[in-house]
Amino acid sequence: MGNYRLIIAILLFFITEIIASIPSKAKIDSSSRLYIEAETGRYRIFHGLALENSGEPWYYATYSSEQIKLLKQWGLNVVRSGFHWHMVESSPGQYNESYIQDVVDFVSTLNESGVYVIMDMHQDLWSPLFCGGHGIPSFDAHPYNTSDYKRGGKKAYPLPVAEPKYDPSGNVINCQDVLGGLFGWATGYVTYSTGAAAQRLYDNDGGILDRFGKFWQLIASKLKQFPNVLGYELLNEPWLGNVPLSAEEFVPVNPHWNLWFPGVADKGNMKKLYETLHSYIREVDNDTIIFFEPATGGNFLDGFHSGFEEGPGGPGYNDKQALSYHVYCLGVDTKKASTFLQEVIANLSVASCDLLDDFLYDNRRDDVQRLSMAGFLTEFGNAGRGYVAEDIIDFATSKMDDFLHGWTYWYLTPDPNNLNPFEIKSLARPYVHALAGIPIKMNFDTNTRVFSLVYVPSDNETTFALQSEVFVSEYYQYPTGFETTMVPADSLKLTYDKTTYMMYWTHTTAAKLATEIEFTIQPKPTA
Repeated sequence: MGNYRLIIAILLFFITEIIASIPSKAKIDSSSRLYIEAETGRYRIFHGLALENSGEPWYYATYSSEQIKLLKQWGLNVVRSGFHWHMVESSPGQYNESYIQDVVDFVSTLNESGVYVIMDMHQDLWSPLFCGGHGIPSFDAHPYNTSDYKRGGKKAYPLPVAEPKYDPSGNVINCQDVLGGLFGWATGYVTYSTGAAAQRLYDNDGGILDRFGKFWQLIASKLKQFPNVLGYELLNEPWLGNVPLSAEEFVPVNPHWNLWFPGVADKGNMKKLYETLHSYIREVDNDTIIFFEPATGGNFLDGFHSGFEEGPGGPGYNDKQALSYHVYCLGVDTKKASTFLQEVIANLSVASCDLLDDFLYDNRRDDVQRLSMAGFLTEFGNAGRGYVAEDIIDFATSKMDDFLHGWTYWYLTPDPNNLNPFEIKSLARPYVHALAGIPIKMNFDTNTRVFSLVYVPSDNETTFALQSEVFVSEYYQYPTGFETTMVPADSLKLTYDKTTYMMYWTHTTAAKLATEIEFTIQPKPTA
């Protein structure tokens, strides 16, 4: 009988560990605007990486088991996984089942590994139809069917960026003139054809937007079964639309004359886009969070507030929708500027970049508060190496701690042969994975290595009894060890796993009397 009980106890232990490692479906707490586990009521904060394949041959980028293990060793618990509509729908109504299965398999693997995922329909330069582009299928990315946009027309691709040059088959061959323009590869957006193609989508010209909705509906129907799907990011950095690119177009009689003005594209084009996609997704999945971005993302328009007055589902969906946003310090973070402009901006002080980024982050925080919803920084960084890059990452992640917003860093590929990439010193910072209470303040001082957390313990008896989880890396942050303090004293029963760098705790009876609990980690003094 004794051996039988021992076997049962061991089985229960492993079952409990397996259940604990499987993510719980997340929603948004409407009062705090923070992410919460739908089943348990524990609060969640997310730190992770962006993953995307934008090169040829086209395939769905994934992580190996070794890369996922490294991801978790760095304390990261979410992947923003880019995929492409043009790879899913090969021709109108015809879907690439093999590619879709790759998507499903990767989400399933992440689920089994205890890692959340944001599904990002990633576009850059709109479509493979345009130089270096990806995202929208070529058959739905044509500009208007008029002579202006055809070969020899005054708006033929890639005008006005460059005069088109063609091979004998009629393909544009001077893409280097486009991708090497004033704003680097992003110069490709300011062509007549790209703007017209984007506007056709927003206007549902020829049923394009409906096809986009059916694409998202298909993806949602395949992925809604996985509790680790944190959300669907509807469209990466959507272009403004058919913006005027010449003086003769910049007149009030042009219905799109004011799209360059801050917030106008959000109020018009983005609103139409997101509300339509929301409707299609909600027909098959009414639970998963929808992430939506302001127009363009991560550029000069972030110097202004977004034009959204509500999310695509209206205020009634604020527990299932969130504003996602990107912040880059132009010329330093993204290398989008010309060589000359890069040199000028890169020689500015780190403080200047911090000042700019601080302004941009505060804009997005204000937008989130005004909309009464959650926020998520789904792209930042890409700053190269050196002290400027380190400062940009530290500044951004500290700012997100202040906001209690999640983030996914662009761009780092886990490499089992390189356990200490430059960025990890900044990215593998202490933070809450799951908390049996409402986080009020969270901060990690990158100079002193002091981590502090203030939270209100849950008033729900069941949630109050659950385990909290905080990532604390001895390897990356506390090589000499660390010490902990708590107020009230003895309110938390702590354990630490040196193999996973996870700090666990449960509340003691002393915590029941506390209105707030303060928890601090600091480096152990050297002898």
